[in-house]
Amino acid sequence: MTMKTSILVALISSSLAAIALPATALAANTQGSVGAPAGAAQSGLLIAQASTPEAIAMDFVNYLSSGDYNAALSLYDSSLRPVVKLDSLISNWEDLTNELGALQNVSIRSRAASLDNTPGDSSLVVLTCEFEGGRRDLFVVFSENNEIVEYSVAESP
Repeated sequence: MTMKTSILVALISSSLAAIALPATALAANTQGSVGAPAGAAQSGLLIAQASTPEAIAMDFVNYLSSGDYNAALSLYDSSLRPVVKLDSLISNWEDLTNELGALQNVSIRSRAASLDNTPGDSSLVVLTCEFEGGRRDLFVVFSENNEIVEYSVAESP
């Protein structure tokens, strides 16, 4: 784990203490199997982009899981797209799936909550990703415009 990732996980973990929701409080529509992103029509054409951070985070993971890395990258903050490398996005996801196998299920562990000590109105969504060989939490940080700023992966408790 890199120092940057360690610092982000520490920051996010301290923020989660105040925002974590019990699993029983999550609505049934916050859990689903891996498949087409929420904004995708049956034909596979994107008809509308999801508007909530939770839906965008779910779309992001579904895009990664289906190998549509360009679509995943399109969910990043427009000012970061030139900086975020597609190869890095692919490599990070493939490292995860090489370690744990195919993604089986994704659920929302924590709904969008504001992060203290961050510029603007940044928010965080935590997804629990169940793979063939284990679970990981995916922390997705959003800008005030509901665009992805960063994501990181941590072992689920």
